[in-house]
Amino acid sequence: MHITFDEKFWLSIALVSFLILIFKFALPQILASLNDQSKKIVDNLNQAKILRDNAEIMLKEVQKSYQQSQEFAKKIIEEAKIEAEKIIEEAKINSSLESEVKIKSALEKIEQEKEQIIRNMKHEIIADAFMQLEKDLLNSNLDQQQSQAIVKGSIDNLSNIIN
Repeated sequence: MHITFDEKFWLSIALVSFLILIFKFALPQILASLNDQSKKIVDNLNQAKILRDNAEIMLKEVQKSYQQSQEFAKKIIEEAKIEAEKIIEEAKINSSLESEVKIKSALEKIEQEKEQIIRNMKHEIIADAFMQLEKDLLNSNLDQQQSQAIVKGSIDNLSNIIN
């Protein structure tokens, strides 16, 4: 028996040697590299999870702040409406009071003018009455006593009219 070492044999030995060298030297480095990459991926995934959790927390805080600001804005608007209604009511009351004061003042002025007109009319009536009395006295031939009695009666009548 003769064993011949042909090309296929040497090629097989070279391939097996190459594979042994790769598995002995390159495989640990490849595995180490793959382990490092998987650790980096796990770390990145953990960091991403932490960032996502932080983002969710921040989103909840922002939503809470937004809700609080919305409620605060509604409260401010309601308070402004109430304040505006109070101001309007006060303005109505003040204008009503001012109107009442003006009306009262006008009525007092009308009453004063009325009293002044009545006084003026009484004075004119008295003046006319005295003029008429004087004419009557001059035209009549009355003695002193009769004239004084007529004057006294006229004065009494005028006092009653004035009061």
